[in-house]
Amino acid sequence: MKTTLSCLGAMGLIAFAVTASAHHSRPAAYLVDQQIVIEGVVTQLFWRNPHPFLFVEVEQDDGTVVTWAAEMAPTIAMTKQGYEEDSIEPGERIMVIGSPGRGGRRLITFDGVYRPADGWVYGRDPRSAGASQ
Repeated sequence: MKTTLSCLGAMGLIAFAVTASAHHSRPAAYLVDQQIVIEGVVTQLFWRNPHPFLFVEVEQDDGTVVTWAAEMAPTIAMTKQGYEEDSIEPGERIMVIGSPGRGGRRLITFDGVYRPADGWVYGRDPRSAGASQ
């Protein structure tokens, strides 16, 4: 009986460790001491847990278009703060503010969004920041 309880306890610790390591910390994936703004057209939204992703096509200075991924808070947190799955639709022009991804990846945290078509703002207003990508 003692061996069975020890094995079950060890299995529980291993399961917890695997689950905990699967979730990343913001500083590990993003340059949290920096803020950038991207502006472009929404192409896609993956509304799923643990984090939804919003994909935005951004035109570079040379005219090329690149896709950025904006990592959002968990869906339950977004919904509690007034954001719904259909708050932003593909084809809409938006500005997103957040911390850039490490290693030059086209990844940004979703700290706030502004939609010029109707002036809608969620979270931090990207127009308040001076930097842009």
